Amino acid sequence: MAKKYKETSVYYYQISPHLTKADDEEVRLVKKRFKKAFKFRGKLKIIKQGEGSVSAIKGKVINDRYIGGAVIYTQESNLPPKMDDTGTKTEELQLEGFKGLGYDSAYFYDTETMVLAIESRVPGVTLAALQALIYRNQEINTFDFKPVASVNDYNRFLESEGVTSMEMEVLNLNEKPKKNAPVKGVEETIKLVEDTNGSKININISSGRNKLKVLDKKYLKNMIDYALQSIGGQNEISKFKLNIIDVDSGKVVPIDLISGRIKGKTKIEKVRAIDKFSIAEKIKQMEGSYLRKRQNIEEMIKL
Repeated sequence: MAKKYKETSVYYYQISPHLTKADDEEVRLVKKRFKKAFKFRGKLKIIKQGEGSVSAIKGKVINDRYIGGAVIYTQESNLPPKMDDTGTKTEELQLEGFKGLGYDSAYFYDTETMVLAIESRVPGVTLAALQALIYRNQEINTFDFKPVASVNDYNRFLESEGVTSMEMEVLNLNEKPKKNAPVKGVEETIKLVEDTNGSKININISSGRNKLKVLDKKYLKNMIDYALQSIGGQNEISKFKLNIIDVDSGKVVPIDLISGRIKGKTKIEKVRAIDKFSIAEKIKQMEGSYLRKRQNIEEMIKL
């Protein structure tokens, strides 16, 4: 029988701690604390997420600078059924003593740049749950996950002579906790999709046919910054397209700030259970992908 493989998307985030002094000593100390945090050593406390729980396996230090590991989401209730022997009916899934179904998300952490590469899986560990897991197990001050955006498209937007139209899509993901305070306008959009019990909503705004009229760029920047930080929250913005007046050519050109985010992928053989060898292979792939992208990432996180 031919082997089956699965691919998983990998997204990049920079840890953004809330610093008080932001001097060299405080930065050194916070880097040390997060290096310890992502090792996930010792007796760890498990946290709840939706219909299950989140835990972590011990991280491995790589070349003294990087850490590779995995966090696990275990679904413990409302488990999906399986097909019976005839393949025509569903029946209760028998777990034979296990508490639930486990879904692992491998990660790769750069202790110098504080950039985290992590698999995005559904079901899987949300960013909010990972953040809570770190808080519960380490003496860490508050922090955010700052998505690594496309420096080219973001700068093209900032430097553009104007924006003629925008298109945004908001997903309503019931099992994920809310994250970040929404900006005005986005808040009303989110409320609309929730009140109607919808799963997503598309918004299109145009400046009209007048070539001299453009959308409010300052306000759009607030929306874009929120959109880039919404990944992993209950109301995730999955699309943010703009038509901008390019500063160099003067022409109207399209950009997509969500799909333009830097990302990678892992590809491994499908297995029925969480496998340490599979996790190790994914970490190895993520390490290679990150090292190839590192210079570009270091440029992006200067934004």
